[in-house]
Amino acid sequence: ARIITFVGAKGGVGTTTVAINIAAALNVEEKSVTLVELQSYPGTMVYHLNMALAQDLGDLLALDSSELNWREVNRRVLQHTSGLRLLTAPQDAADFALSVEHAKGIVDALTIRTDYLILDIPTVAGDAMREVLEITDLIVLVTEPEIVSVKATKAKLDTLRDWSLSDRTRLVILSRSPSASMMRRDQVETELGLTPNSE
Repeated sequence: ARIITFVGAKGGVGTTTVAINIAAALNVEEKSVTLVELQSYPGTMVYHLNMALAQDLGDLLALDSSELNWREVNRRVLQHTSGLRLLTAPQDAADFALSVEHAKGIVDALTIRTDYLILDIPTVAGDAMREVLEITDLIVLVTEPEIVSVKATKAKLDTLRDWSLSDRTRLVILSRSPSASMMRRDQVETELGLTPNSE
């Protein structure tokens, strides 16, 4: 499977919305797509997709990482009416953190029998997220053209550079509604130290 991981510069920039839309677009092309909200606390994907869930990622975090085989992981994956395969974040805060072993076990199991594995992760920090990003084919960093988001973006890009992951990172800037605080493209590029042809 090709792994594409979406991460926001900060909360509320539209990362989950972008991840769902990319997954849906790939699904329309008759690709097998699995979409995962990879975090140990409640997320919003279930609301975006209007689903009632019986199982979620919390059930996997309760298992020992040695039990995370294809069968166990895929028992928690649900089929959306669109055809997307979906594993959402726990709907209640999980009693267990997302460890490196759990992150790797879940991702490894889900790469079997799917064309695209789309991951929505909460941050660029910690050993578990680094493990996920290092096995990812494409990292999509989502941000907005306003100063707080852009400064957070710079910090994330610096971390990805330190982890030698810049070459597989792409930046998506969502401009959802005009405001006085919105930055122009050239201002964003200057703040991030980018040129029009870089990254």
